[in-house]
Amino acid sequence: MPLGYTHRIDLSAMPWNQPAPGIRHKVFSDGRRRLRLVELTEEFRDPDWCTREHAGYLLEGRMSIHFDGEVIDLKAGDAFLIPAGREHRHRAQVLKGHTARLVLVEEDLIIGYS
Repeated sequence: MPLGYTHRIDLSAMPWNQPAPGIRHKVFSDGRRRLRLVELTEEFRDPDWCTREHAGYLLEGRMSIHFDGEVIDLKAGDAFLIPAGREHRHRAQVLKGHTARLVLVEEDLIIGYS
């Protein structure tokens, strides 16, 4: 088995990391992909447009994802797929009065926190 490979990931045993104001997360990586449990508050601001691919599921809260010319609103129970690339660039924003908790699966590129 590859280093870091597992069938079960105990997120409850992992510490929260806070890479920037308004975001904290728990991260598991197998070297190719990473799984993140992410918590975003109203204070979170994407510093720049993100061009990375994300597959996610919103566990609780409400948030919106801003694309170039489009905004999608998400509520608990919604899932999303965002392809990589400049044509799909996006920014996340938590709706006022909410904290968003979500699970993300992404390619493991050690670049920032988005």
